[in-house]
Amino acid sequence: MRRLITTAVITALMTLGMAGCGSHTTEEIDRSLDAADAYLSDGNLDDARKTADAVYGTDSARMTSRQMVRLSLLYMQLSDRSDDPTTVGQAINCHRMAYKANADSAAMLYSTLPVDLDPYGMMLGEIVKQLNSPRDIPADEPIEPVDSLLQN
Repeated sequence: MRRLITTAVITALMTLGMAGCGSHTTEEIDRSLDAADAYLSDGNLDDARKTADAVYGTDSARMTSRQMVRLSLLYMQLSDRSDDPTTVGQAINCHRMAYKANADSAAMLYSTLPVDLDPYGMMLGEIVKQLNSPRDIPADEPIEPVDSLLQN
């Protein structure tokens, strides 16, 4: 009986411990985003990326639309400064999650970005728009092989 109670207590404690590992408060997420911004401003791209990835890995249901917008812009800046194409994919996912969380808030936030972040927001918006609505190529339009474009 004593062993059964001990096992039940240990299982309950482990369950509570694991439940707390992936959940962050909005304040903790904001602090992490602030730290990632600071690392980026200081030119410390590795720590900025690690911090952004840690935020990206948190429970997205707990993140606000504003936080998703901030994270998407962080990833776009990281892509610009490091030429790492994977960060664009993460920025796209954050953009989509921001609109899923609160479309009106995300639209307002992206449309009122500071001047230094506006190009990143515009570029991200265009990428997502093209991915969501790809242009149909008419059947009579010739498609040039990629190799022919490189020869000249």
